[in-house]
Amino acid sequence: KSISDSKNKTRSIILISLIAGILFYSLINYFTALNMNFDYQAIKDSNWATGEGIDNRIGGIGIWLLSIAMIGSILSGINGFILSSVKLLESMGDSSLLPSIFTDKNHHFSKKKTVILICLVCLFSPWLGRNYLLDIVSMASLGITVGFAYVTSADLINERRKNQAGLLNYLAVLVSLIFISLLLLPFSPAALSLNAYILLAVFIILGAIGYKRIIPISSVSLG
Repeated sequence: KSISDSKNKTRSIILISLIAGILFYSLINYFTALNMNFDYQAIKDSNWATGEGIDNRIGGIGIWLLSIAMIGSILSGINGFILSSVKLLESMGDSSLLPSIFTDKNHHFSKKKTVILICLVCLFSPWLGRNYLLDIVSMASLGITVGFAYVTSADLINERRKNQAGLLNYLAVLVSLIFISLLLLPFSPAALSLNAYILLAVFIILGAIGYKRIIPISSVSLG
């Protein structure tokens, strides 16, 4: 039975992924601090505290092992980004929100063209520089968090109507609101930069344009 046919399997995979991500991220931070003798100022001043800490403790072999792990994580991240982007653009194509360049000769959505375009974006994006990439990631994080808040809120409302709302429903909404606050509150260490807000404004405008285009299509379909 495929994963798409089993909500339990999908839910288990998501939970395991989240727990594993939190665990390994915490371990990396702990061992980085341990290898830097828990010297906060030295960690803060270092260009790459994790690499410097590994080099101090293990040497060149540790750097090679760390590099292999980083390459694996980068490749898996790019793979996930391409898959999710293709599905997103495919959904937009079904709603006629994409230009004709994304269609084949039969005027159907072309995954091949989409993958090529996404790969080109991935190849040229690093040339923008680390700071701009961080701004893009931060802006995208807010979008993902808002999407999570929307889904969890809708689920909570649906469960309340059936008088089946549980602690996890409320907790999911609360967590999403906390993350949104961390990204928007100016005194938060994770607050968006000015460049991230500019990018966010651009994407909101594009989203509004897309929304105006999809409303008539939906109205015709429902009619």
